[in-house]
Amino acid sequence: MHKPIFILGCSKSGTSLLRNLLDGHPDLFVIPTETHFFQNTGYWVNYSFRRSKPGTLSSDEKKERLLNWISVVNQAEDSVSDSFSANRWNLALMREVLTRARVASDKDLMDAYFHALYAGLFGSQLPDHLRIVEKSVENAEFAFELLKFYPDAKFLHIIRNPYSNLVALRKYAQHVRRSKKFPYLKNILFALYNSYYYLYKNSRVISAYKIIRYEDLLTNPENTMRQVADFLEITYHDSLLTPTMFSEKWQGNSTSRIKFDSISKINMDRWKKEITSLEIWIVNHFFDFVLHDYGYERQATKKNIFWPQKKETTKTYLQNRIFLKIFRNF
Repeated sequence: MHKPIFILGCSKSGTSLLRNLLDGHPDLFVIPTETHFFQNTGYWVNYSFRRSKPGTLSSDEKKERLLNWISVVNQAEDSVSDSFSANRWNLALMREVLTRARVASDKDLMDAYFHALYAGLFGSQLPDHLRIVEKSVENAEFAFELLKFYPDAKFLHIIRNPYSNLVALRKYAQHVRRSKKFPYLKNILFALYNSYYYLYKNSRVISAYKIIRYEDLLTNPENTMRQVADFLEITYHDSLLTPTMFSEKWQGNSTSRIKFDSISKINMDRWKKEITSLEIWIVNHFFDFVLHDYGYERQATKKNIFWPQKKETTKTYLQNRIFLKIFRNF
């Protein structure tokens, strides 16, 4: 496992786009789904959308949980989430490779899992020259564990305008619930909080840690991907400007449901028409420092945040206001 690459960032911040821009590079094996390795092997995960309690598992139990996750991935199809590899996995071959692997540590298990993932997709052994690219949204809080496993690892952390990211997360929550009603914001706010906390913590300690603005990727893709290539120590190819998966153009997983066959900035400012006064207040109150530090324009707070937002039910209104009253004191 030579210089593996881990992509970090909040849900709906551009992590899938960045991963799939790397997909066509000849020196990389880009895993086409989130592996959730730490969640599936008994670690305590705080990230709200993948939250799990710690547990003591045997090596065989960990292997089984990892295999079960890919079994789920192999059946799931969701154009808005990260489910694009359904019916692509040879689960029997994956089980064979992972079962026969001897593991004495979680690092050994991650190595074996990556080999099994490659075998499950391509039916052969992972070539020595290929570098692994993996992204799971909760990995930001496990950057130090990953660095312990792989001291030569490289980390790419993508950040999106907090206003835009919050709107995308809210729309994703509505998609998951199959409802257009304004959702309870607890998990959304916790997800942003977690991602920003580890962004600041990791970047101050880990030297091989590059932060990329999603908006820079959309407005100046060639320059941004050249910087990425230099950081990762890979040769720049024009393939880095076209997101792909399984050698086919990847059309994105935007909550707008618009499909793309290349990098597009058409949706970059869409949030300005969709954001609510409450969401503006949330970003200004909790994440003002992110706006300042990463060069995002601060929006004026509106006065009607304590009135119900559009399609916010009475129950959700009470939940959101009570939660925000408590959380604002953290």
